[in-house]
Amino acid sequence: MAELYSDLSLNFIPNPSSGEVRALSGERAVKSALQNLLRTPVGTKPYNPKYGTLIYDHLFKQQDSNTEELIIKDLEYAINKFEPRVKLIAIEANMADYGINIIIEYYVDGYSTKQEINTVINRA
Repeated sequence: MAELYSDLSLNFIPNPSSGEVRALSGERAVKSALQNLLRTPVGTKPYNPKYGTLIYDHLFKQQDSNTEELIIKDLEYAINKFEPRVKLIAIEANMADYGINIIIEYYVDGYSTKQEINTVINRA
C-alpha cells in the first residue's frame, strides 16, 4: 500500500549512500508537520502570517489558573485549522518552571493507530 502522506525531514541530514534528504511518509510525516506547527509562532511564516500557535506568548506572561486551558484552546484551534489530517483525541498542557509540557493524542486520517506527541517547549 502506498503511503497517504509524505514530507521532507527538516533536520536535513542527507542519506549517506545517496546524498538526498530523507523523506518521511505516512504517520511520521504528519507527526513532523504537527511538531512544526507547535513550534511555529503565529506571524512568523512568510505568506501565511496566521499559521502557528501562541504557545511562546504564554511562556513569558504571568501565569494563572487559566493559562493551561488557554494553551489547550489555542492548540485545538491551530491543529483543527492547519492540520486537517489530524483527528484530535486529547491535549494536555502542564506549566513548569522550565516551560510547558504538552501531550497530544490523535489519529492520522486514513490510519487506525493512535499517535502521541509528548514535547516540552522551553523558556530558554
